[in-house]
Amino acid sequence: MLRIRILKLNKLRCHEEVSKRYVEKLKIKIQKEKRFTSAIFVDKKSGVILDGHHRYYVACSLNLRKIPCICVNYLEDYSIQVLPRRKMSISKDEIIQKALGNNRFPYKTTKHMLNGIPTHDIQIRVNIPLSELKR
Repeated sequence: MLRIRILKLNKLRCHEEVSKRYVEKLKIKIQKEKRFTSAIFVDKKSGVILDGHHRYYVACSLNLRKIPCICVNYLEDYSIQVLPRRKMSISKDEIIQKALGNNRFPYKTTKHMLNGIPTHDIQIRVNIPLSELKR
């Protein structure tokens, strides 16, 4: 069962670059709604973001302190797979090491799947006002 947890932004690590244009577009949407409506996927042990980098950057640019997350046991859960989008092989361990070393893969290098479904298609809806995430 997937659960939502509210985590501090300073505990999270990115493994992939983002589109600055899309961050700005998403920021406008989130500011207009005045709330977060989707959680990001995060490895609960390392704090590495698996899916939701753009929302993470929006949260940072809005000076939020926290963000809603779906925490998974990335390295030990075999229902979670990483599929490289480029002609390369990337392991889960490499993703964790890249993020913990403050390095990033290029934008859209990886795609994560949970039980055969892309994580970006798994939308667990939340309804958390931005004011709650600033505290």
